[in-house]
Amino acid sequence: MPKKRKDCFLGIHFDFHAMPGEVVAHHFDPDVFCEMLDRVKPDFMQFDTKGHAGLSSYPTAAGTQATEIRQDMLRFLREETEKRDIALYGHHSGLYDQQVIQDHPDWAVINADGTRSDSFLSPFSPYVDEILIPQLKELALDYKLNGAWVDGDAWGTYVDYSLWAQSAYGKTAPRPGEADYEAYREFCRQGFFQYVSRYLEALKTVAPDFEITSNWIFSPHMPHPVCVPVDYLSGDYDCSNAVVSGRRNGRFFAARGLTWDLMSWGQNAIPLSWSTHNRTTKGTAQYMQEAASIVALGGGYQFFNIAYCAGGYIQRWALPIWEETAKFCRERQICHGAKPWSNIAVMVPNIPTRESDACLFRTDSPGMLAYYAWMDALCECGFSPDVFFESELDKANLSEYDLLILPTPAKIPESYTGSIILDGGGETRLAWLSDGERLAAMEVGMSPKAGEPFGEIYSENYFEHDSIPTPSAYKDGNTFRLAFDFAAAYRSNVSTVIKNWLKNLIDATDILLPVQVSGSSFVEVVTTRKGNDLLVSLINMNGDHRRPEVRSFDEIPPLYNLTLRVGEEVRPIPRLDIHTLEVFKDYFL
Repeated sequence: MPKKRKDCFLGIHFDFHAMPGEVVAHHFDPDVFCEMLDRVKPDFMQFDTKGHAGLSSYPTAAGTQATEIRQDMLRFLREETEKRDIALYGHHSGLYDQQVIQDHPDWAVINADGTRSDSFLSPFSPYVDEILIPQLKELALDYKLNGAWVDGDAWGTYVDYSLWAQSAYGKTAPRPGEADYEAYREFCRQGFFQYVSRYLEALKTVAPDFEITSNWIFSPHMPHPVCVPVDYLSGDYDCSNAVVSGRRNGRFFAARGLTWDLMSWGQNAIPLSWSTHNRTTKGTAQYMQEAASIVALGGGYQFFNIAYCAGGYIQRWALPIWEETAKFCRERQICHGAKPWSNIAVMVPNIPTRESDACLFRTDSPGMLAYYAWMDALCECGFSPDVFFESELDKANLSEYDLLILPTPAKIPESYTGSIILDGGGETRLAWLSDGERLAAMEVGMSPKAGEPFGEIYSENYFEHDSIPTPSAYKDGNTFRLAFDFAAAYRSNVSTVIKNWLKNLIDATDILLPVQVSGSSFVEVVTTRKGNDLLVSLINMNGDHRRPEVRSFDEIPPLYNLTLRVGEEVRPIPRLDIHTLEVFKDYFL
């Protein structure tokens, strides 16, 4: 019996987005698919059912199928995965459907300038009832799939002036710059949530065990409270700088309290696009490092590789890489289901997108960029921060934390007695931050505050003569108010000085750090709780993962002679290759 998604730890994903004129499965090799399943042994597999071009890769009675389907691969895979107790999910494109727009141009999103989108559908249109729901029912009832991973949904939602959207709004929809424009943007966002709720409810009525998510829902694309009962959270993160992307998204998902997994791209694609064929399959160590950043946080891990020849072929030569990656993950499966544990937490600001963005769920809003910078800085200084949401402050148990990091101002309850660091900003100028011994340049917003001064910022790149320092932060009660925009500084200036300054600042809060690692700055620490046990993961962040021109690598230099301190206990770590897990039994008794 295949596992439910909450019990699935390891998955493998193949999509191919059938294109007009392609013959699906024209080089179909069933043996290599079976060999892959037997060697990787995933808990679940996701396979293409409809890509962004809108052509279904299986014979469909509800939508438009590919030009020619030589083999019903979905039927074959259902039979083979069922034999092996592997769950099978469909990769099914949602609002991103170019074919439906050709067939029903009035269902498309209409932009503020009156132009029609050639790719994205209005969530207010009949599409969900007439195409999407009938196709998902085919997958659930005819093919007996275990669920669907609906792609091209959250990040394919735009401010919409179609007749369907304006009719639902009930009055003239405001344009950019007009009064109530932001309210209309939020109305369109709520239209997306209602659209997802509609297909969830329709499928649960006929197939209660069919598990569905919308790709990237309630992720860094949307800091909104969870308001739609998806069965799990999932997303495919950046193929370049993937370890950092996994950290940012993984800690965000883990804080949601729902079943979650993340998918790394098994190839570096240039450009990062569903349609490109300029793909280099990643190396084994590269896969493992990416997996470690997800597995350590307690989530499920899946990796994506395109199925070539319109879905009929997967690379036999890559099977050893995938097999080794699966083995690496299985050796660390004890982490699955663990929950982040920390006495430091970063707030996710409730800033959905910039007003200039037509796309309504993006990851480059000012609030999200600030969250990313703070998360990166803390992790790269050896801390293991948790996450809480400004949009759900009334539900957050802030008493669990001794230190809160606020990238933007927020109304923290007066009952909170711990320390607070509030980021700053103001007039942009060039200045030099001091860690007490050295200086680092930064061109950021700065403004003075009130309170007891901490740290120093200089007007020149030297300490002597007429370079007069000003404070870098001010202490007011239990709050440190920064005199500069730390997040902006760190995004463009990842330096030893600025990291040392942050460590000094956290030292000044006088909080006790239950877990510390010394010996190298390349170690990322992940602390989680599973029952009464404390799990401490050490991830080697050395190597080429940050270099965009390095598309594949097989070597990560090991780290030596580390020391792990947990409370009063000290453990030497003679060598760290990619990921070391230390378990402290009954730590929470």
